Amino acid sequence: MGRLERKTLAWQIAELIQQWILRQELRPGQPIKELHIAQKLAISQTPVREALRILEQRGLVVHIPHRGTVVTDLSEEDIRQVLAVRRPLEVLALQLAHQYATPADEPELQDLLDRLVTAGEKGDLLEYHEVHAAFHRRVWSLSRNRYLVDTLERLCLPLWAFYRQRLYMGREPQLFGKGPKHRLVLDFIFGRCGPDVTAEQVIDLHFQHVHTMPDSPEVAEFGSS
Repeated sequence: MGRLERKTLAWQIAELIQQWILRQELRPGQPIKELHIAQKLAISQTPVREALRILEQRGLVVHIPHRGTVVTDLSEEDIRQVLAVRRPLEVLALQLAHQYATPADEPELQDLLDRLVTAGEKGDLLEYHEVHAAFHRRVWSLSRNRYLVDTLERLCLPLWAFYRQRLYMGREPQLFGKGPKHRLVLDFIFGRCGPDVTAEQVIDLHFQHVHTMPDSPEVAEFGSS
């Protein structure tokens, strides 16, 4: 029982540190000191060490020899490689969601889409990011393939954290007005796009402007989509 409790505590700490990263309380490239976190939470270093291993598996932190654990800081090449892998996985997730989703699944996606549009209309970029991630996660879950979901989560978590950093630094382009593209995803899942429309076409339209860094002159849509 003790071992189970330590594992549970490690996961709770991992979730807490993950939120610090997503809220930019811990920034890309910033060292994470086990002792500091342990003292802050009034616990031993062991569950903190286990939590950092969990976060490393999620791609949010990386262990660097002679430096310790730091928050993942994506390079332009890192982002290119993530996007190259993400696209075919998103296509597969959409195909499977179309295959397995039922009418009972639609209200939740519709609610997320409505909230996404509202956030865009209000210019609330933080809320837009929150709902946007929830929308994609729900689509992934409809694939009924936990390995696919886990892989997409592993790819997108550090990517989303990277874009949130740009949000807080005021360097991210406005990404609003994409409600129709998300509507197309929803319509494809529930068979309203017609037989000639493929998942590849829907994803390519949804991720129309592939780019890497927010400072790029290209429009930034794929990375935070």
